[in-house]
Amino acid sequence: MKRNANDCFYLRDREELFRVTRRYRASLHDQLTKAFEAVPEFAAELGLDPRQPKFEMHELRRAMRVSPDGTWCIPQLIIALTQLVDVPEDKQSGIPDFVFRGGSMLVVDLTMPRVNYRIMKRITSQPRQDRTAAFVRAAAADPLRALFFSSGRKESFAALHAFADQAS
Repeated sequence: MKRNANDCFYLRDREELFRVTRRYRASLHDQLTKAFEAVPEFAAELGLDPRQPKFEMHELRRAMRVSPDGTWCIPQLIIALTQLVDVPEDKQSGIPDFVFRGGSMLVVDLTMPRVNYRIMKRITSQPRQDRTAAFVRAAAADPLRALFFSSGRKESFAALHAFADQAS
């Protein structure tokens, strides 16, 4: 991970930065896949379902933070792992199909190295999935909200244009 941060820190060309970061994301994804196979509890600790081996290394960015007292810099990596579950439509309760997301965001301190922060949303959380389903049902019932949050909508920004076209 330190090599990734070092290789990316001085790159000014965004295309080159994208290529280098993509290569490191793929490498870290492979390493995590092997780790999750060996220790399924590790995947669960990161909010992922170890029974569903497919996950995405959604983000890998370097960051430079200043210490609380302002005297030194702390090199960090920001890592986002995501997993998706397609939830089918439930006509009886009026819930359209939707995509349920889970995973975690990690802030890794490269000076130690250690994970300083973990923000996690468990993909296996039934109460969270139920709350998401209730939100989707309410959004589908309201025409304006359905425009932005309907399951067929791939791009929310495109929904703004669709709404503007209907208004004129």
